[in-house]
Amino acid sequence: MPRNQSRLLGLVCTAVCAGVLAGCSASSSTNTTTGTSIPGGSSGGSGQNVTFSVQVNFTGADTVQGSFADHETGSGFHSCAQYASLNTPLGWLGPAPPTQSTTQIGGKTISWLMGVSKSTFHGSGSYSGSVITDLAIGSDDFTGSNSQVMLNSDGSGSASFTNLSAFTSSVVDSGTITWTCSG
Repeated sequence: MPRNQSRLLGLVCTAVCAGVLAGCSASSSTNTTTGTSIPGGSSGGSGQNVTFSVQVNFTGADTVQGSFADHETGSGFHSCAQYASLNTPLGWLGPAPPTQSTTQIGGKTISWLMGVSKSTFHGSGSYSGSVITDLAIGSDDFTGSNSQVMLNSDGSGSASFTNLSAFTSSVVDSGTITWTCSG
């Protein structure tokens, strides 16, 4: 999938998930887009939003170390514990660089999608396979199925990937993503 289509898909997924979560009430509600009942959440911004402090350490073709804050992924959740346990209609989505702006670390733009399918997600714990997708570092786009995530019950976690291959060259990258959760 070309980079622009991939990023567009990521934006759509993020927007749909944010819309689903923003429509939740403290007990449960039905998302009008999907017709799915979702327990918990905050209604219309009246609750508190979850924020992630994300650290990255990528090595290989594109070496990048640094951090950023993710205020989007946790939008609509009223606690870090709820974020770690709620299986949304789209499954679980992990922290990522904000879609509304360009995130740069060390002069390189970074982006990715991290998630676990609805059918596989069971709350906090370990997941592996194609957990991190659409990884872009600078001008390189990477793909592969060698990634894993560990989600803790407090909403914090870590993810890693090994030897993901670039689409257009023979370069590879490996790395870790860790995050803490507040809210």
